Amino acid sequence: MKNVFVKIIFCVWIVIRFCFPYNDLLAKAPDNHREKQIGLLKSKIQQFVLNGTATDDSIQIELNSVPNVLFTVMDASITVSSRKQGPINGKTIFKIYYQKEQDLKDYCQVVATVKRYSSVFVLNQSINRNHIIRESDLTFAVQEVNWPDTETPVGIKDAVGKRVKRRIQKGRVLTHTMLEAVPLIERGKSLNMDVNLKNVLITLPVISHGKGQKGDIIKVRNTTTGIYYLAEIKNNNTVIYKSNKR
Repeated sequence: MKNVFVKIIFCVWIVIRFCFPYNDLLAKAPDNHREKQIGLLKSKIQQFVLNGTATDDSIQIELNSVPNVLFTVMDASITVSSRKQGPINGKTIFKIYYQKEQDLKDYCQVVATVKRYSSVFVLNQSINRNHIIRESDLTFAVQEVNWPDTETPVGIKDAVGKRVKRRIQKGRVLTHTMLEAVPLIERGKSLNMDVNLKNVLITLPVISHGKGQKGDIIKVRNTTTGIYYLAEIKNNNTVIYKSNKR
């Protein structure tokens, strides 16, 4: 009789174990309640992320893991925090605090992916290195923020008239590190170098071995003697002798 009873208990355990998984018995709420709690969590995390940024970016939250305990707590008791500093983007661990008992709070961790979207200028065609940006090259679009913090997207006023340092594909966001001002003098340009010798001004033919804007010091080479000098850029055709290149 005892063996029969043990077999019955074992069979009941097998049915419970495989028909009602352990995690479901723990705290599986009805589907509509789960959806409501997931929506609440997303809203709370989204508000926390928005409060930590001064931009007008839009935010989308994807929950990667949610402990079952959060489906049993009161909505109003949930608060959010994170150890990340500055604008939050990408996969992040959030601490979710909730009311466990009347005077006792507890917390658990939720993993969520934060997707940030920003209105920026993108290229409407692929362009080659040294291309000078025109207004017609750019289109305003909403893009997911996937560029590093060090690469700030440029506005149209900062982009037009600049040239690109490398080939850039259509649809890419233009950032400051991709652009440079067009030099007044390019490397390899033939120039005149003014030299003041005891109130006597002489002019020597030189070749630029650097690039720069007005006032910059660049290396130049005398086309006759092959001697190198350091000279200051005066205009797009003339440099002023400063010293011999050592």
